[in-house]
Amino acid sequence: MGRRLAPTSGMNTHPIRCIAGALAVLMGCASAFAAGAGDRKLVVGLQFLFDNKFNYSVNAVVEGIEFAKTDFERQNPGYKIDLKRYAHGDDLASAVRASRLAVADDVAAVIGGERTEEALVMGEILNEGRIVFMTPTASNPKVTENRPFVFRGCFSDEDVAARLVKFVTGKLKATQVGVIHNVSSPYSNYISKKFVAELAELDQKAGRKTNVTVAKILKGAFDFDPVVEDFMAKGITHVVILDHGGDILRFSAQASARGFHPVYIGSDGWGSSEQVHTTFVKESTFGQKFTGYVNSYWQPESRLAAVQNFKRSFRKMFRKDPDSFHAIAYDTAMVLFTAMREAGPGADGDAVRRSLRRIQMSQLVTTDHFSFDDTNSPKKPLHMYRVDQSGIKLEETLR
Repeated sequence: MGRRLAPTSGMNTHPIRCIAGALAVLMGCASAFAAGAGDRKLVVGLQFLFDNKFNYSVNAVVEGIEFAKTDFERQNPGYKIDLKRYAHGDDLASAVRASRLAVADDVAAVIGGERTEEALVMGEILNEGRIVFMTPTASNPKVTENRPFVFRGCFSDEDVAARLVKFVTGKLKATQVGVIHNVSSPYSNYISKKFVAELAELDQKAGRKTNVTVAKILKGAFDFDPVVEDFMAKGITHVVILDHGGDILRFSAQASARGFHPVYIGSDGWGSSEQVHTTFVKESTFGQKFTGYVNSYWQPESRLAAVQNFKRSFRKMFRKDPDSFHAIAYDTAMVLFTAMREAGPGADGDAVRRSLRRIQMSQLVTTDHFSFDDTNSPKKPLHMYRVDQSGIKLEETLR
């Protein structure tokens, strides 16, 4: 029961003045509500190589984030996501400048770093500025290592390498393996060394010997003929290229020209399964001879409601089908937006970081369950697809 207030002397009882007073109170309440609604705006920085028509994966990632913004606002009435762009070029110096601008603006969180190279430098600066940095696709463990403010939405190469070894030796039963190791790419350098080390360890445990030939190259290598000749002489049947798409494109073209058609094993650095099929099968002179296995962030043919709803809503917004880069970017952004909402209005980077560490989400597009491990990486399934002239087919899901 509320306390009854006695009238005071001089109290205004004139009807018109009472109405005016009531209106003033209502106007004040409306202003307070508007201020509260304004506090529900979540500002998120984006750091990418924007508007580069030759960089499909970046453009797809940005579309996935923009779709997540639309979906989050629909699911959370009253919230508004403000995506603030910090563009950078193809050089690391511009990535550094973009990160410093985000620190100067004191945003709570940033999504960016498509590649490991740029994610490493961005993460260093944003972590020092106590700004949360979420990378959708940079998989090198060093991106998050000893950086409590840096998180990733994809799997870590620590897991990828170990799972690929089991797939190559188990499912594919490969015994003659060639590895193209790009030593000048932080991404390829780590995962290639890890793959070879994991393979040696598994061989020792299984009491077997896989013949492995490693060819070390530098970024932008164009003449693969000596490597092709060596692999052919040694009877290599499976070639592992854990690198970005340019190297596999050049190697496979030169190998095919010499009549060398091994089975290729790659990773997300190649692009989506659809891109691989278009480039190496549909548009290649030697497409009928190409067989490759590449991992994917998601399983688009899944009948799970989250996947089907995502595909249907994405088509409605963009008039095209989504691929793995759209899916991983969407999930990464939705996880971050949710953590920021749970951290509360006006939360700083440290509050968002703590919220991310606690987060548990189900029924995302790329996984049934999402949470972060001690390295700020999620444990996620690795979907391996076979790509050849017959099309794109799910071969195995590695967990």
